Amino acid sequence: MSARDSAGESQVGLQFSVYPLRQEHLHPAIQAAVQAAAKQGVEVTVGRLSTFAPGEEDAVFAAVRAAFDAARSFGPTVVVTAHVQECLAFLRAALWRSDCPACPTS
Repeated sequence: MSARDSAGESQVGLQFSVYPLRQEHLHPAIQAAVQAAAKQGVEVTVGRLSTFAPGEEDAVFAAVRAAFDAARSFGPTVVVTAHVQECLAFLRAALWRSDCPACPTS
């Protein structure tokens, strides 16, 4: 039995950044990646340098694939991801908001 099977379906945090390479316009590839990830059932929050998209584990990994596929349809692309299993409220506050009531203040 895997850890995933024993834990059941769980929430996973996803942070990803899209880096279009050798493309005249960067925004279309990034926007397409974010929109494709959102269609996979994750809650997307766009930051200045990366996007946070927590959700059920299967949806999070589907979002990574969808974001990569969408971005690379515009040309050469690098997508960097980070995944976290626990402390989603803390991670979200550290990355995006300072007003999260569920997060420690220090």
